[in-house]
Amino acid sequence: MKLFACAVIVVSGWLLGGLTAENKKESFVQARGILRLLETLRAEIDYARADLFSVFARFSDKYLEECGFMGALNSGAVSAEKAWNAACDTLSPAVPMLAEIRSLGGTLGMSDAQTQTELISKLALSLGPRVEESGRELRAKASNYRVLGALMGCMAAIVIY
Repeated sequence: MKLFACAVIVVSGWLLGGLTAENKKESFVQARGILRLLETLRAEIDYARADLFSVFARFSDKYLEECGFMGALNSGAVSAEKAWNAACDTLSPAVPMLAEIRSLGGTLGMSDAQTQTELISKLALSLGPRVEESGRELRAKASNYRVLGALMGCMAAIVIY
């Protein structure tokens, strides 16, 4: 019976490690999608003087659609700020620079095109290296999370029994 309980603890640790790796991957792909959206917004506002909601409607990202971000942006909110804040609520809390991404909503559609593109560019420039860093970290450590979880499960089984 003890052997079965130890096996359950080890498998639980392995699954928990896998869940951690999946959460990190989710936050990385969402951050990468946000970065692509920021680059698209900047280009569309700067070169085509496009309307924000038309840019939101044309932009597509698989992972942002899965989490509900794009649906919230295109929900028909009255202002870009409300739509952006509602969309940010759907993102994973582990997305890098989430507070800065959320704060962009207050300036979207509230100033001239040059000011908006400057703010979007500034955010994209600071977010880019963070996204690259989290991608490198994910590639380097993702396979280790399951092993670490199993080892923690082994350690817990040893301590308990």
